[in-house]
Amino acid sequence: MRPPPTLLIVLALLLLAACGPPSGTLPDDDDDDDVGEVDPVYDPDRVLEVAIAIDPADWDALRTQTRDGWAMLSEEDCLDEPWGSPFTWFSAEVTLDGETFENVGVRKKGFLGSLSELKPALKIDLSEYGQTAEFHGAERLTLNNAISDPSFLRQCLGYGFYRDAGLPASRCSYATVTVNGEYLGVYVNVEPIKRPLLRRHFGDPDGNLYEGTLSDFREGWTGTFEKKNNEEQDDWSDVEALTAALETPDEGLIEALEPVVDLDAFFVHWAAEVLSSHTDGYAWNTNNYYLYADPSDGRLHFIPWGIDAILYGEDDGGLPASVFAYGYLANRLFELPEGRARYHAALEALLDGPWDEARIADRMERELDLIRPHLTPGEGGYVEDEVDLLRWRMEGRRPAVEAALAAGEEWEHGLRGSFCFQVLGELTASFSTTWGSDTTQDVFVYGDGQVAFDMNDEAFLVPDPGAVAGDYEGQPILYVAGWMTETEAALVYMTAPYEFIEPGVFDVAFGETLAALLYIDTATMAEWAVIAYLVGQVELTSAGLDFGDPIEGTVTGELMSWGW
Repeated sequence: MRPPPTLLIVLALLLLAACGPPSGTLPDDDDDDDVGEVDPVYDPDRVLEVAIAIDPADWDALRTQTRDGWAMLSEEDCLDEPWGSPFTWFSAEVTLDGETFENVGVRKKGFLGSLSELKPALKIDLSEYGQTAEFHGAERLTLNNAISDPSFLRQCLGYGFYRDAGLPASRCSYATVTVNGEYLGVYVNVEPIKRPLLRRHFGDPDGNLYEGTLSDFREGWTGTFEKKNNEEQDDWSDVEALTAALETPDEGLIEALEPVVDLDAFFVHWAAEVLSSHTDGYAWNTNNYYLYADPSDGRLHFIPWGIDAILYGEDDGGLPASVFAYGYLANRLFELPEGRARYHAALEALLDGPWDEARIADRMERELDLIRPHLTPGEGGYVEDEVDLLRWRMEGRRPAVEAALAAGEEWEHGLRGSFCFQVLGELTASFSTTWGSDTTQDVFVYGDGQVAFDMNDEAFLVPDPGAVAGDYEGQPILYVAGWMTETEAALVYMTAPYEFIEPGVFDVAFGETLAALLYIDTATMAEWAVIAYLVGQVELTSAGLDFGDPIEGTVTGELMSWGW
């Protein structure tokens, strides 16, 4: 049994470039891939070699820095200010394709779902410590670990599609990373949203740049916008103007929005998120995007970011295939006949041009051939199957979206609820199973366990649950599951780093450790649904990573949920 698609999408939470066409327009189709964009840093036909030499103590400190997801999301005012970064810079010697740079800044990066101690995502700044240094014109590198994308291909494919759509998206390629002689594997080399990208796409790079992380243009949601430049100027008037414009009555909304946001470009951005099933972007999750206030027109422009979970799972979590509208801007526009018509026109234009399955599939094969020789044995063991799933998901988007458009699909899910957690109750569970049983045994039958929980002042007992444990895509997992009625079942899911799988106690919250309570009613639901996350402790009384080793222990804690 594997983690259900809904959970994987959420874990991705917790867990596209030469100057393009004018804003809001689509380029002519061209068989040449990324013409004029190739340089040694983002060459799509080769893998950049990155070697880092760093004091071992500094490396240990760097890779173990993390975020406290529980602390971030547990307060009622958790959306009042930007999330910031807990990560600090360390000095290192960095060699890029044989060219060595001394006293370079290296730090960890990531929000929740991409954090790892064994293979941390990295930022490299050649000029962090005062010197001026460049590698073929680039001062900074962003190296993503693809923890949330076991196919490794989603980011470069997605940014390529977004660039084809005329959006101001990052260039993307691949890299290998070695630290102090230890090979960490393949990384995704994504162009950071900095002055070079802004200059290339907008001409003037001096406008306000914001990162949107769980951020929206409505009361109580603008506090998490993080200003990435011009910090000394306490000027948020561009974001404030869009927020105010969205409170305009329907009959004047379009006229109020046009001067403050590039609506033509936003419709393309929105449609690209939906067509690529970017369930961790603005329209679905009010997350993973940048805003740039272009000085030439005074309007905000959306820049895509954090697309490692596109085309994930088997569907879009039961939501409409042709529209995501949890974000306030998308939601208001979809309610208007003119807004809906312009959105549908953008979606159909993408289907008629940039969303070219043969072109995307060709990119997929080229990129897989490129990285295959560089994958570690663990990565190579599952990447082919994951690419097959990605290809299947990509090929299914057109028929799903076109069918939904033909049916006149509506959006009936309102706005995104608050990300701040609420306590729903408590859970206690015990388990006794063996390592490796997840691939060979039925979780409802194999092993033993007990699960009891209360939620909203109502007590529940899961009678005679089973338990399985093992490795899923390089990550330890444990399930305890049982039937509560003939059609209703509950499942406790847990994951933690390998080094935690030994007798002892460790905390579960958000990040590298995670626990959740899932539910399914087979009479009405097609897949498991996450109903709460668990914040507490796991105690392992017996544990081992060899096939057949006993895995025994308990988990206790509070059940938490977002305010959907």
